[in-house]
Amino acid sequence: SPGFSADGQKVALPYGSREVVEVSPTTGEVVSRQSLPFGPILRALYVGSQLLVVGARWEGDVWVADEPFPAQSISR
Repeated sequence: SPGFSADGQKVALPYGSREVVEVSPTTGEVVSRQSLPFGPILRALYVGSQLLVVGARWEGDVWVADEPFPAQSISR
């Protein structure tokens, strides 16, 4: 979702999963574009005049299990 600056001069828009674009709402001009080292971006908002970006960061593995644990052999 877009985040508006307190003075209304900029709107921060998440773009893709790792980029934030700041746009002027009156002209539509891109004011800045920032690529981030993490993603996906969950929210971009302003705290005072500072842009705050909230994102998720994955570390580790994702496991999927379809068998009962501990796995048992099935005789056919």
